[in-house]
Amino acid sequence: MRNFRKWEVYNNAKSCSVLVYQITKDFPEVEKFGLISQIRRASVSVVANT
Repeated sequence: MRNFRKWEVYNNAKSCSVLVYQITKDFPEVEKFGLISQIRRASVSVVANT
């Protein structure tokens, strides 16, 4: 079995997801359950599907 954690695409997606969380923490509180949630779920989905 191959270790996916060594794949460059996985590591890049994970780094991108961390960056998305850092950026969205400064979004307005009004967007907490709208745009922020959607953007964060999308970034996590990329990591999960690599």
